[in-house]
Amino acid sequence: MRVLIFGLVFFSAAVLAQEPTVKFSVSDTIHAGEDLNVKVIIDKTGISGFAKFELFIPPGFDPEIIEPAGSTVICRYDIIKFIWIDLPESPGLVLKIKFETDKRLEGKKELYGRFHFISENKRSWEKLPVRTVFIKNNVKSNIPEEEFIASNKKYTVPSSGINVNDTVYRVQIGAYRRKIPGEILSEFYSDPTMFMEEVAGGFHKYTIGDFPSFFEAAEFRDNCGVHGAFIVKYIKGKRK
Repeated sequence: MRVLIFGLVFFSAAVLAQEPTVKFSVSDTIHAGEDLNVKVIIDKTGISGFAKFELFIPPGFDPEIIEPAGSTVICRYDIIKFIWIDLPESPGLVLKIKFETDKRLEGKKELYGRFHFISENKRSWEKLPVRTVFIKNNVKSNIPEEEFIASNKKYTVPSSGINVNDTVYRVQIGAYRRKIPGEILSEFYSDPTMFMEEVAGGFHKYTIGDFPSFFEAAEFRDNCGVHGAFIVKYIKGKRK
C-alpha cells in the first residue's frame, strides 16, 4: 500500500511539474498568393489560469482566425495574440490560422512564437521554434519589404467629452467570469483606464470609447485588432 500511495503522489507531482510544449504544423513551401494554413499545438498539462500565445508573422501575411481555442484574439501588423483569462480544462490547445499571402512575396519568410503562462505563481514562457516558409514567385517585383507592412492599427480612443445624456457608441472587447486587472487590459489597448467595466449576468463586460456616431465606433472596431469586438449603443448612460 505504501508503494502504491508513493507512486500516486509521485505521478501527481510529475504531472503538475510538467512544462508545456508548443509545436508548429505548417507547409515548408507555397507559391505567392496562395493560402498558408498554420496549426499551433500546445500541450499545457498541469497549467491553468491566465495564459497568452504570441505568434510573430512576416509582412504580407493577412491572417484569418479559423480556431481560437476559446481565446480572445488580437491581430496587429506583425503579431497575433491569443489571450486566455482562464485556460480551458482540456490538456491540449489547437490554434488554426489561415494566412492569405501577398502575390508579390518571394523568398524565405519566418514565423515564430511564445506561450506565456503562470507556473508556481510565477510568469514563465515557452518558445515556439522558428519555422521558415519558402515562397515561390516567378515574377520578380523587387518591392521593398516596408511596402508590405500594414498600418500599426494603434488607433486612438477619443477622450470622453460627451454629455452622458447623449447617445454614444462603445466597442466591447470581451466578457469574462472574473474581473480583469489593468495589466491584462493593456494587452488590448495601451491605456487600460479608457475601459469601462460593467457586471451583468455573472460576466464582467469591458467596453472602450465614447463615439458620437456608429460609423466612428465601427472604424475603431474594424481596426483595433480585437477579433470578435462589437458595438454597443448607450442612451443616457444605459446600455441598449
